[in-house]
Amino acid sequence: MRGLQEVAGHARTAVRETGPPMSLRIGSTGISLGAIRSLRRAESAIAQSSARLASGSRINRASDDAAGLAISERFRANIASLSRAQLNTQDGISLAQTAQGGLSEISTLLSEARALAVQSSSGALGGQTRDQLDTQFQAILSDIDAIAATTSFSSFNPLSDGSLQVELAVGTTAGDTITVSGVDATATGIGADGLAIATSGGAASSLSDLDTAISNV
Repeated sequence: MRGLQEVAGHARTAVRETGPPMSLRIGSTGISLGAIRSLRRAESAIAQSSARLASGSRINRASDDAAGLAISERFRANIASLSRAQLNTQDGISLAQTAQGGLSEISTLLSEARALAVQSSSGALGGQTRDQLDTQFQAILSDIDAIAATTSFSSFNPLSDGSLQVELAVGTTAGDTITVSGVDATATGIGADGLAIATSGGAASSLSDLDTAISNV
């Protein structure tokens, strides 16, 4: 028992001599800054991934890939130009189809006019009948003029102006063009103006002119 008391006394003396234990602080400025940098890089990567998911594009700003962005912008410009060229081409096709539809109607009318001329050229017909046939014939020629004048696409009348030249940009560079030309499809333009079938001789002589007009159309 005495021995234990002596040991305890020595321990108290040692504590008084050395004083209270010093406090310790665990930490490192370098480690903290590294953690912050890692956190910021992670946040930046998350933001970049979110932007890519939202836009569907790998490159959304120059910082993502400056060279890649320049290439993609050129591609974007080419795509927009090709889309516009495609629309221009479609406009040209529509203009040509409009003209073709009008010419088809004129061709049908000329066939009817020729049939009337053949009928009127028969010597067995009376004068009154020929007059009636000629009235129908002249109405057909008037209808041809009306179709040529009213067939239009946008501001163009492709069947009433033989000098019409519509240049269409169908590519992405200068010179990538095609030209759609107008025609004069009036009765005068196709060679059917001034014809009459009121007499047998006049009807017979008009047949060759009508054939020429059909060929011109």
